[in-house]
Amino acid sequence: MYPPKNAIDLSKKLRNLAQAKDYLNLLRERITQIGNTLGYVRMIRNASLKDNNNLLSFIPTSLEEYSFLESAEELAVGGETLEASQMFDRSVSLLFKQADDANDYLRRMVKRVEGFADEDEDRKFLKNFFVVIPAVTLAHVESLQNAKERIMKRDDTDAFISDDGFALGIVYLLRVLGVTDNFNGLNWFESIGVYYDDEQKRNEKVRQGYKKQQDMNLAYGVQETFEEEELAIKRVTNLRHEFEMLNYSYTAASILFKEI
Repeated sequence: MYPPKNAIDLSKKLRNLAQAKDYLNLLRERITQIGNTLGYVRMIRNASLKDNNNLLSFIPTSLEEYSFLESAEELAVGGETLEASQMFDRSVSLLFKQADDANDYLRRMVKRVEGFADEDEDRKFLKNFFVVIPAVTLAHVESLQNAKERIMKRDDTDAFISDDGFALGIVYLLRVLGVTDNFNGLNWFESIGVYYDDEQKRNEKVRQGYKKQQDMNLAYGVQETFEEEELAIKRVTNLRHEFEMLNYSYTAASILFKEI
């Protein structure tokens, strides 16, 4: 499995490439923007399909084979009536076509740019994109956790953060670059899961030490809390949870491109 230490070291190097820019978070933001754009297109597409299905319920399937334009020409109908017949045939044809091509837009968005990294020698370095994903996921999870902590400080219990655009952006870029299997071969989510499990076990031992220390302090009448230490332990638990959610989002997004 890909060692989390490698991802942590790489994230530090990417952050320190330049003093003025945090390239790691810049990359995270661009990936998220790509995923959010795909998600927006998918949402509009689904709304369009829903409207089409509502319209198709009023149109007999026999009209798919029937042409009002041909009938109008046979009857020597001209002018606006002929034009209306032509427009109606096109509208009916488009409705049936869109119903058949429900997921074709994703295929087109992949096929249009798929393999572009193979065509030019100057772009072949992009085939190594999968190696940087573990470091970027660390930045993503950290960004989400920081945002949630800021909300908690404001005591805004009604606020909710959801960002599946990042996972969708990763899946799309991996698919376009043809390196999905390379990334999956890193077993990154399994690796980071084991890492945080070990961290939680160590933290539990530390917590037991805090408890013993508190008991001893109370025996001597000394009040001492370990709030900062407890917050650090809780943060590890939250980060583990965020990676689980990211793994679920990645798996769900992968299904959208499964048959492409």
